[in-house]
Amino acid sequence: MKFVFICDENYLKGDLLSFVNNFPTNHELVRVGAEDLLRTKSLPEGVFAILVERMTWQKSFSLFRYFGLLPILEVLPLAVVSKYRRSEPLKGRIAARNLEV
Repeated sequence: MKFVFICDENYLKGDLLSFVNNFPTNHELVRVGAEDLLRTKSLPEGVFAILVERMTWQKSFSLFRYFGLLPILEVLPLAVVSKYRRSEPLKGRIAARNLEV
């Protein structure tokens, strides 16, 4: 299975770097920065799910919405990868129902 990991370069350190380096070898992980995603306005072919780093998502959500990328990102399952234990609600989601707004 192929996964896309949306993470900006400045957040890719420590535990997140070891997450990328130790990703299971029977799956493919493609790392894409928010700027790259905004530039290409598409995801690689054959993607099973999206993994997103929390700070990158929080910082880039408004740009994704403005440039029309949310319909592309909504069709696939989304999982948040964070180095923090307790996670706050994501931008663009209702905290109680975890729905898109």
